[in-house]
Amino acid sequence: MSKKATEKEMSALHGLMAAYFKEKLTCGEPVTAAEIGQIRQFLKDNDIVASIEQNPDMLSIAQVLPEFEADDDEVGDEGSYH
Repeated sequence: MSKKATEKEMSALHGLMAAYFKEKLTCGEPVTAAEIGQIRQFLKDNDIVASIEQNPDMLSIAQVLPEFEADDDEVGDEGSYH
């Protein structure tokens, strides 16, 4: 007996995961950091990226992020911070 899922089965599972994650984000209940991580990884694994220019929500996040500058004294030879 073959244990491999068919492409149709895998596609259905993928769709269910996407629907579950969407519901989780839109239901109004708190989302844990672990759940956010799972959603982020699901998007990354599926090559989903957001363009700041085309997504006003991404732009609004980018506008409130602080800017960080590294002191030359804090950066080691390997480029790591101490």
